[in-house]
Amino acid sequence: MLNADGSHKIYDYFEKNGELLLKRKNMNGTQEEAMGIDCGDMEMGVDINRNYGFKWEAGDNPCSEAYPGDHPFSEPESRALRDLIRKNKNLIKFVYNFHSYGPMFVWPYNAEMDNALA
Repeated sequence: MLNADGSHKIYDYFEKNGELLLKRKNMNGTQEEAMGIDCGDMEMGVDINRNYGFKWEAGDNPCSEAYPGDHPFSEPESRALRDLIRKNKNLIKFVYNFHSYGPMFVWPYNAEMDNALA
C-alpha cells in the first residue's frame, strides 16, 4: 500500500461517521503551504496515481482532486515504488496496479516499465 496515510484518514473518518470518504490524495500539504493556500484537510495533498514520471503533466491547482504534485516523483510514495522497481527490475516479471475503488484491472499506458520510471 503506497498511500497509507490517506487510507488511514478514510478508515478513521468511517469509524467516526459511518461514511466513506472518496479521498485519493496523500496527506502531504507542503506544496499548499509553500503557496500560502489552505485547501482544507480533505483536499490537501497529491494524487499519487498522477505523480509518476511517465506522461506526467503539471497541475496548477493543488486543491484539485487530480493534483499531480509540483514535479514527477515529488512524493515519497511514488519515489519508493520507483526505486523498488528500479532496484529489482531484472527480477520483476509482472506488476499489478490495484485500485480499491471499483473492479478495475489497470494497464498503464503502453506498459513499458523503463518509460514509466523516467
